[in-house]
Amino acid sequence: MPYQKLFPPELRTASIVPRWSVVWTLNKDTVANHSYFVTFYARQIAKLIGWKGSYEDLMYYALVHDLDETVTGDIVSPVKAAIVDKQASDVYVDNHMSRTMPDVLANTARIMDPFNEDQSGKFDEPSDIKLIVKAADRLDALLFLITEERLGNSIIMKRTPDAQSLLRQAWMDLPGIDEAGKKFTYEVMLEEISHHRSGGGFGV
Repeated sequence: MPYQKLFPPELRTASIVPRWSVVWTLNKDTVANHSYFVTFYARQIAKLIGWKGSYEDLMYYALVHDLDETVTGDIVSPVKAAIVDKQASDVYVDNHMSRTMPDVLANTARIMDPFNEDQSGKFDEPSDIKLIVKAADRLDALLFLITEERLGNSIIMKRTPDAQSLLRQAWMDLPGIDEAGKKFTYEVMLEEISHHRSGGGFGV
């Protein structure tokens, strides 16, 4: 039987690719660690807003949404925004992943564009799944920063208000829920965030 790359060794690189690479952190965060939390949070957000889509597809996309960083590393947002030839960058990453993780790329393409299962590459059209995962991604970033604050990292504290603002923006873009519902569910989230600030996370 030919090697199908269903369990690519490159996948494990996600466990060593660091996040927050240009700021001081007390905890080490990795793409794999981040993806675990984003997957869980995406499911919870979808439930909270009453989303009716495929949770299997949502969780798969959340799990692999940053796997391109096994090729590029975690490029910080200002640098990513300043990349001159984004198309060339995307082509390079896609070509690499098509060789090393073809099944991941094919599944992502299927989820993002169910009407064209052979399509691969990046997807610029917004979708419910991408919007939910974006909110989950922003939530994980904020909660990571809050944990750093609780551990005494005063250097990173100034980034927390920006992270909370980015989460609110992503929340207000969530699909399938009216403005009143978004505001209500965001208040629910603020209670959860408050608990991260004041308690929990102590182990046994």
